[in-house]
Amino acid sequence: MLAPTPTQGGCLSRLRLVGGRASSLQLEGILEWIKDGEIEITRRGNLQHRSLLPPTPLVLQKLQDLKLIGSPETDQLRNIMLSPMAGIDTKMVMDTSLWAKEWEKYLQDHRELKDLSAKFSIGFDGGETVSITHLLNDVLVSAIDPASVVIFLSDPVGVVVPVQEVIDVLQTIVFLYMNFTKAATTKPRLKEMVANYGIESVWHRVEQKLGKKFDRLSKLTDKNPSFSCLGVFHQNNDAYFAIGVAIPSSRLAAMELQKLKQIADRFGTGELRFTPWQSILIPFVHRSFVAESLKQITEMNLSVTDQPPITACAGLACNSSFTDTQTNAKELSQQTKARSITIHLSGCARLCAYSIPHHFLAIGVSPGVYALYHDQKKLTECTDRELLTVVANYQNLPKANLSATKI
Repeated sequence: MLAPTPTQGGCLSRLRLVGGRASSLQLEGILEWIKDGEIEITRRGNLQHRSLLPPTPLVLQKLQDLKLIGSPETDQLRNIMLSPMAGIDTKMVMDTSLWAKEWEKYLQDHRELKDLSAKFSIGFDGGETVSITHLLNDVLVSAIDPASVVIFLSDPVGVVVPVQEVIDVLQTIVFLYMNFTKAATTKPRLKEMVANYGIESVWHRVEQKLGKKFDRLSKLTDKNPSFSCLGVFHQNNDAYFAIGVAIPSSRLAAMELQKLKQIADRFGTGELRFTPWQSILIPFVHRSFVAESLKQITEMNLSVTDQPPITACAGLACNSSFTDTQTNAKELSQQTKARSITIHLSGCARLCAYSIPHHFLAIGVSPGVYALYHDQKKLTECTDRELLTVVANYQNLPKANLSATKI
């Protein structure tokens, strides 16, 4: 927000939401920020907005007053992911929301951390059914039981830590990361430190600084990870439900966001949770209001069951993109609904917005040209105008081969 990215025809601003959450009052500030434009939900549950001019000082001040922007030095480090169902999931081991707030305050109070890579991120998983353990974060804090967690650093071997020592361990990791960064000529990622030292050496250094030993635990592969947060979910209070809404192309016009806010205000607590699956969760809907909430969501032509057939990155709003993914996604969306296929459009090979499996993956390789992939294999290259026709020709593949593509 404080340093928008120049793009073709304007600039791109990103608002980092702690755990993807926004209260009713904060949503008013967000609506004032985007005016009559639209927002895009990112893979970390943050919000992006493309505009001709950067946010005005007045808008920035209001967002800061609403605690939607951190300190100028460390706002870019507020990459804090929670499960959308954190604090309300029926099967959660613990509520990780307090850790997220504590970590946000730590970043606010330690402005010397500005030298760290802006991609540094932490995920707090409380054992929710809607899990974030398989999503990419530099650090994952995952609950084991009410008394302990395991902490991973881009490596399958983590350390078991008592809950009362979690923040101490995280601060020690950041201390080591800061020292590693100071010795580098660029801003290295945390995974580069792990690769340089070796994971066992990193944990030994953490133990040495804290003066204690931690047991090791290997990360288990989740065979059935959640790839969305759609539908109606029971909360840990039987009287309340959370409703997950699919957002086509991960983009919402200001009027649509306003209507979802009105639903949340009337039937919930006014809070919306933007998810890493680029959808929106409306929590705390009383059982007596669920039917009317679903009715109003349907009237908006939004679904709580169907994943949008087309997803796309920011496209030409990003200087790395070869293709206008957003325009192409809008053109393809209606046509693909009847074909029972899903496609993700990425403007370049970085796959920034690719988070859920799709039947096809189209990657921009030159201006207006995509490389089309299926089942991790490149099928062909085609122009954006030829894309749907080419996909339709491959739709007759045997069903066994038309499985979702995860790269």
